[in-house]
Amino acid sequence: MTKLPLMIFKFISSLALLLLVSVVGTQSTQAQQVSLDPSKELSQYMHDEWQVDDGLPQNSVRALAQTQDGYLWLGTDDGLV
Repeated sequence: MTKLPLMIFKFISSLALLLLVSVVGTQSTQAQQVSLDPSKELSQYMHDEWQVDDGLPQNSVRALAQTQDGYLWLGTDDGLV
């Protein structure tokens, strides 16, 4: 019976540590994000639409990443662009 309180303490401690790590990780990620300039209208930003006719393997993009030098990587069910 004495092991039960110790197991509960370990579980709660692990849960608290996981929560702390996830909050700290989220804070550092949010600090790196660049937001839109609120003084500009949306129509002032450039917009391109890519489809299969433009070389996209399929019209459903599942993942998007941008490298530090500005390249965009698009992940679809049919491959990486």
